[in-house]
Amino acid sequence: EAGHFSQGAGYVFGWGACLSEGDDPDRYVGSRYNLGAAAHQAVGTFIDGGGDDRYLTLQSVICGASIDTSCVLFRDMGGDDVYDAGGTSLGAAQFGSVCLFMDDGGKDEYRRCHPAVSAHEENGPNWAVFLDAGGDEDVYRRSGKNDAVWHHRKHSFFLDLPAGTKRPLTPGALDKLVTDPPE
Repeated sequence: EAGHFSQGAGYVFGWGACLSEGDDPDRYVGSRYNLGAAAHQAVGTFIDGGGDDRYLTLQSVICGASIDTSCVLFRDMGGDDVYDAGGTSLGAAQFGSVCLFMDDGGKDEYRRCHPAVSAHEENGPNWAVFLDAGGDEDVYRRSGKNDAVWHHRKHSFFLDLPAGTKRPLTPGALDKLVTDPPE
């Protein structure tokens, strides 16, 4: 458990990094700006080696969120994970930022969140990417869909790749997977 600006969170020109090796099940609890988050020209990195993990936030800006010309990488390398993250999370970018959220596999559950949100481009364009590459049957409680790829808003990309997808980012490969975003 941790409070503000922890577990891989960067703040004001800083870099926060958290690496959890191994595939044991982990439980992460944070308040705000943690688990791979960054604000104000900072960098945040969070990498979990796998296992059936639980991610819980008490506020927002968690599990892959970048604000104010920042850059974030969040990666969970496998397992049946539960993301109970609300607000700005799961591949969210605001105010000229870049964020990549990646979950490599497992039957995951995404609660209280809208993945891949790009908002407030006053400081330049954002790049918000949510990628669930596992191909398993995931549960999306709010927005999201299994085996779907879409682009919405200006620079926001949602990718839940079907099983067996090989080299999804090669030219033309995504064209077969693209669907309309949910209403």
